[in-house]
Amino acid sequence: MDGLTPHAVLRPASVEELSSVLKTLHAADQTAIPWGGGTRMSVGNVPERYDAALDITGLVGNVVHEPGDMTVVADAGVRVADLSALLANANQRLPFDVPQPAKATIGGSVASNAAGFMRSSSGGIRDWVIGMKVVLADGTVTKSGGRVVKNVQGYDMHRLHTGAFGTLGVIAEVAFKLTPIPAKTMTIAAGFDALGPAALTVTALFNAPFTPEAMSLFYGEGAAKAAGTRIPKGLAGPCRILLLTRVAGGEAAVIRQANETIKAARAEGASAIESIEVADADSLWRTADTSPAGVTVSARSTLRPGNALKTLMDLDIALSSWPSLVLTARVDCGFGTLVTNWWGRSNEDAREAVEASVHAARRNGGATVIEMSPSGIKRGMDVFGEVGSALSVMRRMKEQYDPARILNPGRFAGGI
Repeated sequence: MDGLTPHAVLRPASVEELSSVLKTLHAADQTAIPWGGGTRMSVGNVPERYDAALDITGLVGNVVHEPGDMTVVADAGVRVADLSALLANANQRLPFDVPQPAKATIGGSVASNAAGFMRSSSGGIRDWVIGMKVVLADGTVTKSGGRVVKNVQGYDMHRLHTGAFGTLGVIAEVAFKLTPIPAKTMTIAAGFDALGPAALTVTALFNAPFTPEAMSLFYGEGAAKAAGTRIPKGLAGPCRILLLTRVAGGEAAVIRQANETIKAARAEGASAIESIEVADADSLWRTADTSPAGVTVSARSTLRPGNALKTLMDLDIALSSWPSLVLTARVDCGFGTLVTNWWGRSNEDAREAVEASVHAARRNGGATVIEMSPSGIKRGMDVFGEVGSALSVMRRMKEQYDPARILNPGRFAGGI
C-alpha cells in the first residue's frame, strides 16, 4: 500500500480470532490495516506505519436473513454480490449498491462508506445500518444497535464506524434494513453530442413529478463504449456523453416514467435513445462507469446537484489546456457527486489533475476527496481535503478508541 509492505498478513476466520489477533498486535505495539475485497484501498493518506495486513475476508460464517422482518445480519467478509443473490431468493435487496460488488465486502463497503448509483434516491449505506459488531484496537468486542428495525439499545454507535475507514475499530458484523425488489425496473439510455443539452435533460428530470431510482451522467471513454454497445443508431460520431436513468416500481408507473424520461431527452436533442430491461442494464451501467487503463488520479467531489454538472462543464471547457491528460467522469445527478478519473503520463500530469479537480469543485462550492493518486503526490497533501472544525472532534474520538494508534495510523483525515 502506497509503497509500504507489511511484515505479516493475518487472516482471522472468526470474531474470536480477530479479537485475539488485535490483542496480540496491541500488546506488541504493532500496527494493522484491515483489508476486505481491496476495492477501496486506494482511498486514504499514506500510512505512518504498516506492520500487519488484517485480511477479514475469512469472516463469512454468519449470515442471518429474516425475510419477515426485512433485515439481514452478515459477517464483514461476505461479498456484497453473494449477499444480494441470497436476498433475491426472497425478493428482497440491500437498498444501496457499491462499485465492484463481486469483490467488495460488507465490512469494507461500510467502513469506507462506498457509494453507488442508488444514493440519490435511497441514501447511503449509513442510512440502512441498524446494528454492528466491532472489534476495537485492543481486542475488545463491542456491539451497537440490534437486529430489528425498531430497537432501543443505546446510541447509534455504528454510525460512527460507517465511513471511518477502520481507524476506530474493525467491523466484524453488520445488520441492515432491507427493501423489496421492485416489480419492474427499466433503464433509459440517452446519448448526447454536448454536455449542455444533457444537463438540461437532467434538470427537466430533476423537476419531474417522480424520482428516478438512479440517474447518472457519464462522460468520456466509458460512455462511448457503453453507447457503442447499446445505442449506435442515429449517431453521427462517437458518443462521449451518456445519460442513464433507472426507474423502478409497478409496471404502469415504470412505463409512464420511462416515457417522460424519453420525452425530456428528445426535447433536448439527444442523439439516440434506448430503453433497456433489467437483464441487460446492469452490464451497461458497469461499462459506462469504466475508466482508461492505468488511471492516474481519481477524485470524488460533493456539490449541489446543479453545481456538479457545472463543474464537469467547466472541466470539459478547460480540458484543451491539458493536452497530456485524458478525463472520464460521472455525475450522480440526484445526489450531487462528481467522480473524475484522469489518466496522464507523469507525476506532473497527476499533480495537475489533482489541482484541477479540487479547484473546479471549490469554485462551485464543493469539497473533494482524492480517492486514487500516486503515493509521491499523496505524501504532500491530505487526500480528504479541509474538514474544518470537525477535525478536533475526530482526533478526540481516535484518542478515545485507539490511543496507541494501532489501526490505520495516519490514513484518515488530518493524518488521524
